[in-house]
Amino acid sequence: MKLLNNVGSPSVYDDETLAKYRDGVDPMLYPNVDWYDLLKDLTTNSRITINARGGTERAKYFVSGAFYTESGLFKSNTTDDYNSNIGVKRFNLRSNIDLNITKTTIVSVDLSGQYLNTNYPGVGTQDLFTKNVNSPFSSFPPR
Repeated sequence: MKLLNNVGSPSVYDDETLAKYRDGVDPMLYPNVDWYDLLKDLTTNSRITINARGGTERAKYFVSGAFYTESGLFKSNTTDDYNSNIGVKRFNLRSNIDLNITKTTIVSVDLSGQYLNTNYPGVGTQDLFTKNVNSPFSSFPPR
């Protein structure tokens, strides 16, 4: 816990008040918040891809499916219906089919699609990090 005073200036808090913050006797009135504790130690991402290819002289195919997920950096209460954490889930599908109809005619059908589900907090992450770094330990309780 840092004292907010300059050389020759009186302390912002007296010793009795500082003891209340330090001892946590009333966390609502005297919060002692480590704002970095609201962040996870690490995040994860993963990607799973499945491909299939095959065919004959008359028909060839290629099918690919992928799933990508990225977890958020902020600790959150997952029991709530509302989740303000950063997150990404992405599904990709690709299909190529080539049919030799005749010696001179080839029909190709190439399809691809993506489903993307993203989640972001109500404000930008830069604002959240700035507030995290600049908020004093004693400003307000985290909840």
